[in-house]
Amino acid sequence: MLGRVERSVLLMVIDKLWVEHLTTMDDLRQGVGLQAFGQKDPLVVYQTEGYRLFNLLLENIQHDAVRSIFRVQPAIANQPVQTSISSAETTTNAGGEEPDARKPRRVTKVGPNEPCPCGSGKKYKHCHGAPAAKRAAAV
Repeated sequence: MLGRVERSVLLMVIDKLWVEHLTTMDDLRQGVGLQAFGQKDPLVVYQTEGYRLFNLLLENIQHDAVRSIFRVQPAIANQPVQTSISSAETTTNAGGEEPDARKPRRVTKVGPNEPCPCGSGKKYKHCHGAPAAKRAAAV
């Protein structure tokens, strides 16, 4: 367990510092050309500074990794509280299917001369279908 934690902390630290190191090396590469004005060989300056920056990277990795590992605290596993299960939660469908299974519902369209589904006894076109008929006539 502790080995995994150390490994993940070390990888996280290396990843963060390596990106910073690459950015610094890119800045060095762009700025090393100005060393020629100071009568210094840009290649030698780039190699010397690159070596110094790499050693600094290694020191920072060690420092940050040790610092992060000593700050790691074990997480206390939260045990779920046991509660009584109601009978409604344990029932299943007669077909043996999952109750959450998504099935497309079939929507039956009510015809204009059929009885209204609201139970009024009127035809649909004279009850709830009347506003739709008025909208269709207005268009």
